[in-house]
Amino acid sequence: MYSYFKYLILLESKRIDDLRNKYVDKLGLNPEIFDYFTNYKDILETILKIYINTPKDIIKNIETKGTKYHELLVKMLKKYVNNRENIKSVEKITDIKDLEHLRFVLNDIVDYDDTSGFDNSDLWILENSYEYFIYKPYTFDASEQYGNRKERDNNWCTAYNEDHFKEHLGPDGGLLYIINKFNPEKDWAIEFDGKKLNAWNYKDENIFTANSLKSLIENIWEPTEEPYIVLMDNLEKLERDIPSIDWERARNNAIYEISNMDIYDIISNWGSYELFYYVDDKKFFEDIKESEYDRYYDDWKYESNLNDIVIKILRNDFDEWSEKNKKHLFDYFIPKMKKANEKNEYEYYDVIHTDIEDIISFIENTYDNKEMVYVIEDIGLEDEVIQYLVDEYVDNFKDVEDYIRYMYGNIDNLNRKELNILSNYIDWNGLARDIVENMDEDELKYYI
Repeated sequence: MYSYFKYLILLESKRIDDLRNKYVDKLGLNPEIFDYFTNYKDILETILKIYINTPKDIIKNIETKGTKYHELLVKMLKKYVNNRENIKSVEKITDIKDLEHLRFVLNDIVDYDDTSGFDNSDLWILENSYEYFIYKPYTFDASEQYGNRKERDNNWCTAYNEDHFKEHLGPDGGLLYIINKFNPEKDWAIEFDGKKLNAWNYKDENIFTANSLKSLIENIWEPTEEPYIVLMDNLEKLERDIPSIDWERARNNAIYEISNMDIYDIISNWGSYELFYYVDDKKFFEDIKESEYDRYYDDWKYESNLNDIVIKILRNDFDEWSEKNKKHLFDYFIPKMKKANEKNEYEYYDVIHTDIEDIISFIENTYDNKEMVYVIEDIGLEDEVIQYLVDEYVDNFKDVEDYIRYMYGNIDNLNRKELNILSNYIDWNGLARDIVENMDEDELKYYI
C-alpha cells in the first residue's frame, strides 16, 4: 500500500513537471502564476489552458479595473465546480475553451447578459464585467431579477417586495445595486430616499449614510477596486440621475441657528447629554474657585482636619515663603517649644537648631483641632488654609457635570441665571455641530 501511494505521488509530481515544462518553459507563463495555480490540482490543466487561450486585450481590460486575471479565473472555475449540477452548456469542465466561453457557461446559473425582457426605462446597466454586475433598477421586476440572490442570508427588501421597492424608491428616490458574481458578501445596495444616501450591505444592514455619492463610494471601496473605478467614472451621470437636496447648506444653517440659541432652549430640545462635552472645565473651575473662597471665608474654622491641613501647607509651601514670614513662624513657635521643654520631662525640643520638621512635630503633639483655629489666626495662615480647602474641593470634580450633579442634583434643577452663567463656558459652535450631526432628516429639513 505504501508503495502504491508513493507511486501516485511520483506520478502527480511528474504531471506537474510536464505541465510546468509546457506552460512555463515553452509558452512563457509566469512561474509565480503557475505555482499559484498548482493549489488547484484537480482542475490545473483546465486553468492553464483557459489562461493561455484568453486574448491579451481581454486580460488587459480586466486588469485595468483592479482585478487580477489569474485570481478571477480561479473564482470563475470555483463557481463552476460548486454549481456543476446547474450547468447545461457543457458536459464537463475540460470542454471549456477560454475565459469568454467560461463566462457564457456560468450564465446557466444567472444570465446577467439576458436583459431581453427589459429596456432603458426598467434599468440602467453601468457594468457587466466578468466579476461585477452594477445597475440601477427603475422597476420592481428589474430590481428583483438580479438583486434577489439565493446565496445571501438576507436580501434587500427592495429586491423581493414590491411595496418596499416603491416605498424606498419614492417619487424622488433612486437605487443602485453592486452585485459581485462570485461572492454575495461583497454585494451592496445604494439608496437615495429623497433625503440622504444610504449604503446597505449583503446582510441588509444600513452601514453608511452620506450627503454625497462620492463620499459613500470612498467609504466602501478602495480606489483600486472595480466598483470604485466604475462608479467614479459614472459619478456625474449618477448624480444627475439621483435627485439631490443641498443638505450641506441645511446643516450650516442649523449650526448657525443652534449656536445662537439660549441654553435653556438647547436643553429643552436636545437635553444636556452632549452639552458637557463642550464646557471649558478649566476656565469654569478657575472662576468657581473665587466664589468658593468666599464660601469658605467664614466656614474654614469648622473643618475637622485643620492640623493635617496646616502640616500639608507647611510641608508643601514653606520653602516658597518670604524670609519675613518664615521668621514670624519661628518666633511664634520657639518660645512655646521652650515652655514645653520646661513642662515635659519626657519630650524635649531642640530650640537652638529648630527646623520646619521640628515645628511640625510640635504641632502634632500639642494642638487639637479646636486649638489649631487660634494658632492659624495667630500666625496669619487663614488665606493659605482657605486656598487649600478651595483647591481640595474643586479638585474633587473631574468635570463640570460632576460638580453640578453634586451641587444641584442635575442640570434640570438650575435656574435661568445659573444656566446663563454656565453658558459662558460652552463651545457653542462645537455643540451645535454635534447636535446637527445627530439630527434625523425631518429635523434637518426644517433648516433647508
